[in-house]
Amino acid sequence: MSREHEIGIIVGSTTTSRFTFVINSAASTKPRLGDIVKTYNIDNETIYGIITDIHIRAPDPLELGKDYSTIAYFAEKLGYTNMLELAEVRILGARSAQNPRLHRPSFPPRPNSKVYFPSREEAEQIYSIQARHSITIGKIRHLELAPQLRLLDIIIKHLAIFGITGAGKSHTVAVLCSRLAEHGVPVVLFDVHRDYVQTFENSLIVTFDEREQALLRKHCKEVLLAKLSLEKIKHELPALLGVEYRHARMHYFLLKVLKELEGQMITVEQLLKKLEREYELANSRDKESLSALIKRLERLMDSKLFLHEGETCCLLTDLLEFTEPEQAADEEVVNANLPEEFRNITSFVGGILQPGKIVVLDLFPLTHIEQQMVIYITLSTIFSRCKEHKKRGKPFPVVCVVEEAHRFASSHSLSEEIMSTIAREGRKFGMGLWIVSQMPSKLSEEVVSQVNTFILHRLINPKDLAFVRAACPYLSEEYFTALAQLERGEAVVVGLGIEQPAIIKIEEQVYGRPVRIGGGEEELERRIEELKKTIR
Repeated sequence: MSREHEIGIIVGSTTTSRFTFVINSAASTKPRLGDIVKTYNIDNETIYGIITDIHIRAPDPLELGKDYSTIAYFAEKLGYTNMLELAEVRILGARSAQNPRLHRPSFPPRPNSKVYFPSREEAEQIYSIQARHSITIGKIRHLELAPQLRLLDIIIKHLAIFGITGAGKSHTVAVLCSRLAEHGVPVVLFDVHRDYVQTFENSLIVTFDEREQALLRKHCKEVLLAKLSLEKIKHELPALLGVEYRHARMHYFLLKVLKELEGQMITVEQLLKKLEREYELANSRDKESLSALIKRLERLMDSKLFLHEGETCCLLTDLLEFTEPEQAADEEVVNANLPEEFRNITSFVGGILQPGKIVVLDLFPLTHIEQQMVIYITLSTIFSRCKEHKKRGKPFPVVCVVEEAHRFASSHSLSEEIMSTIAREGRKFGMGLWIVSQMPSKLSEEVVSQVNTFILHRLINPKDLAFVRAACPYLSEEYFTALAQLERGEAVVVGLGIEQPAIIKIEEQVYGRPVRIGGGEEELERRIEELKKTIR
């Protein structure tokens, strides 16, 4: 159906940014909230705008009567006649024969000018972008129109996905990561609640517990077990054990034994043996400090994250290498850092950061401090790798997605510093940071201030709304107002990654099937149904 027909007449005052029109009651297709419309000005520019609000004006029965019966009489007589439907429009831009690119109008449209629907081609051009690579993640509400997102902007200029629990954030993450993989961009996803282990077709799961690995292998094709060597976190270990400079003697002995073990894959047991040897040789004053340090280190004995004696597994820091496309094609190339059991798996040659590979780090079995440690070490390692590739003249783009970001990018948290560094400097080296949170007001302002594209699902908490309003300069008043009214799966998309702000209904499928997110409401409903059957 062609939508290029008269739908209204402009009334009242106009500006180069807004106008109001009366809707044509006889129009075969009436405009709706979010529709794109067009009109003209005296400079022969075609002006395009988006309907931001619709309201109805009618004769006020209060002016015709002062008691209920009189008002009811006139209301019945008037019915739905003599009513005007008014649409408020925010101008998106203008085009002309001399300047076909969308630009600010040179002059406002005149009152009494007619308003039309643009052709589909015109509407698509409004949201089309000048970029070599772009993706789509959904369609504009009320329109069969899928705005493009600039791939490079959402990678290196960072992205934030905010919304209340159940608004559809994880679904959006799944769609976005799938699109990136289709363009060959590797993704590292920190999965806090085990939502994504069965979501993607081309994913590799990295977990940190042997029993969890066995469980995941029943459902996932590629599952690796990884650990951290204490050698790789020697600079962070004092903070992890709570023995920084305020515990000078403990701090001294810890650094001393780490220095003696330098260059080795340090296990928890090795470090304990070294400290116990120091205890035997120490004087009575130092024995007290060493005893306290040993007790703190013994807490790590039950940790699933750190390397223990007798374990055969990959070191996470060794896995986090990039595999060049030509390297991945060569089955003879094998990363010497990988254990023997993995050397016949050609998909891991060179490293797990491969073109189009989605690496899901399963943080579910870990404690909160261990989760922070994994995020810190992973981001730091990848950032260093990206810098190395840039120096060699072969930059390697990669995106790291941090779920539950308010837990890891809040001020003074262990991982906040590296996230701030990547937010500020990652662009230079091709490293993108995506932060996902239902509580954006708890995030570090330093991290969020570097984000240039926002996908905003429903938000209702006043603190979160105020934070987003202050942090997102691209958010106009009407889109800010819409945040509390969005339905599940809808999002306001604003920023450098999209040509014009839009309310988008996120696609429901990836890989030709519904998106599968673990722990979602649908999964709980299925489980309740199963439990219900057991008591019948």
